[in-house]
Amino acid sequence: MNVPRVETMAALSVIDQTLTAIEKEHDVTILLATEYGSRRWGMASESSDYDVKFVFVYNQWKKYISIEGHQDCIKRTTEDKHYDFCGLDIRKALTLFRRNDVSILEMLHSTVVYRKAQSFVDFLLSFQSHEGVVDTLRRHFYCMTADPTKWLAKGVDYSGDGRRETIKQMTYIAKYSCMYLLISKTALNQCLDWPSIDSIFDLAKPYVPSSVMDASWTVVDWKRRGIVPPKAEMLSAAAAIKEYVGVIDAMHAASPYAKHPKQIDAAPLDAYIWKLFTNPLPVVTMYTGTTPPTTPPTTPPTTPPITPPITPPTTPPTTSSSTDTV
Repeated sequence: MNVPRVETMAALSVIDQTLTAIEKEHDVTILLATEYGSRRWGMASESSDYDVKFVFVYNQWKKYISIEGHQDCIKRTTEDKHYDFCGLDIRKALTLFRRNDVSILEMLHSTVVYRKAQSFVDFLLSFQSHEGVVDTLRRHFYCMTADPTKWLAKGVDYSGDGRRETIKQMTYIAKYSCMYLLISKTALNQCLDWPSIDSIFDLAKPYVPSSVMDASWTVVDWKRRGIVPPKAEMLSAAAAIKEYVGVIDAMHAASPYAKHPKQIDAAPLDAYIWKLFTNPLPVVTMYTGTTPPTTPPTTPPTTPPITPPITPPTTPPTTSSSTDTV
């Protein structure tokens, strides 16, 4: 399946203008801004909204020691309700990151990037092999599978809007059950590098019954196309997906995750914050599409490149008398 790219230049313009307005209004610099919702995983329909998460730092470090305190979370929604923005202050973001918070990890691995300070991202990615990450991801994936399953068990609403919500919940179950399975089978702590739901399903194929895989593809297709299928088809897909959740429950019972995964040492995170306060802020690259440049420049060139003069040949080239093939 092809992942639909529904991002438009108009949408990117709205996002960029809103982020710029937030920076000016709150006197902050945004170090990282990425897509977080269904568009990040390639499951969006044309009517899906944009969920933008970002990490910011106040330009005046005295803000952090002021007796008035500082705002550690900035939220904004556009008038048409089509764009949701949620930003975390650097201290709050790193506090969550220290606990291996999945929302921060997903931001680092998002395939849709709006702004990024490469040095900031590289610093955080240097901790992704931390031993607590796998346990945290397993716990998160299992909970994200169990919660919508409980919702689905209460009874499926087959009214117009109810069906759409049911499809949304089934996509969550399908996605997170496959992710839980993969991280449990392979202990893969880089699973968030997967660019879309398609890659997750492709990797899970060897471990998942074909009936469940077919049902998973079906509900994601419904979600992408924004359609409401007949009740019988929804019942069939829901039955297949819920049956497989029992397999996930059995795996979890046999090998439960650690309830209190080991945290990242606070010292290097504190040192990084101090570095931000005592040095110029890192260069932030603004992106206008879903495929950012691989390595943004750290400093702009001070002088234009010099083109060396072309030295003419000392002797004229010999002319062949035979016919050459061009």
